[in-house]
Amino acid sequence: MNFILPLDVLSLRGDSFYDFVEEFCGKEVVELPKFQMINSSVDLIEVDDAFSILQIESHQTTSIKEFLGATGKDNNGKYSFFVMPELQLLTDFTLDFISNMLSNITRSKNLYRYEQSVKDYAVSLYILGGRNVYDFVRLNIPGFIPNLTSLRSILTSSKKYFIEGEFQYERFNEFIELSDCKYAFYGEDSTSVVSKVCYDSRSNSFVGFPLPLKDGFPCSRYFPTNSFGELEQWYEKIDKSFLINVHVIQAVCPSNRTSPSPFLLAAYGTNSKYTARDILNRWSKTFDSFMTQNIRILGFSSDCDPKQMKAMRDSMGFFSNEHTGFECHPDHFKISLFKVSE
Repeated sequence: MNFILPLDVLSLRGDSFYDFVEEFCGKEVVELPKFQMINSSVDLIEVDDAFSILQIESHQTTSIKEFLGATGKDNNGKYSFFVMPELQLLTDFTLDFISNMLSNITRSKNLYRYEQSVKDYAVSLYILGGRNVYDFVRLNIPGFIPNLTSLRSILTSSKKYFIEGEFQYERFNEFIELSDCKYAFYGEDSTSVVSKVCYDSRSNSFVGFPLPLKDGFPCSRYFPTNSFGELEQWYEKIDKSFLINVHVIQAVCPSNRTSPSPFLLAAYGTNSKYTARDILNRWSKTFDSFMTQNIRILGFSSDCDPKQMKAMRDSMGFFSNEHTGFECHPDHFKISLFKVSE
């Protein structure tokens, strides 16, 4: 449901406030703030949970409970009340948003404070919309979201960060744990980037040089140094990465469930100096790593890069004499076709 808040929403009081609640939430819900003597937007913001009073077993709330939800008791005889899902009130985020606005208006900019839900929204907005969109929202709604300096602190303090070249198998397992998916597709692709070398404090190494491959996998944290001379030699002798290789996993769930979003498994810079054998080795070991977590990779995909195409052709034996050993793998995928009787 899309609902445009009136400009004077924070000054609504009395009948105008109740009319607003009735229009947004319905005539049944408006009885709830009336019962609790909540007669303004400011009063509603100060309430953590407008439905909490319904969890109290009392005859005074019986009439309201009859059309807001259903009562019941658990196995231990404890009273509980279930609110009907179609009933709508201001969400926690909306309340946090308005509360932040009200509190930050009275503070200087260096004392602005933000609820966690607003911080999460700011991070999502920056990642999905980019810096220009983020700045547009921040400048037009003062006090709503943190400035870019504070946002960078939020991003760097997050425990969910990536190290160049590290494959996040365990994190993917946590990602799909609630979905209970046992199958997935694996895809990788490269895209051009502006060559740039910078220092990554989390890995204590320099990022921007092509990582060497071992069994098809990049050697992460390969360029740490405390010597300016060594860094200067790297600049003179080692190519800069002009491509970023991205590996993505798409979990596949049964038809009666919604599959989760694609998951970024790994990313690292490259200069495209690798072979089809490196790709095959990486695919094989990736398949085995996921099988140890009871997740079967159904297939691998990529674009039309010649080395990727050769790896696909070799893996299928399609006009290729390259021995991959895939057909001898204990989890080799087989299709049995029944013989049609004559």
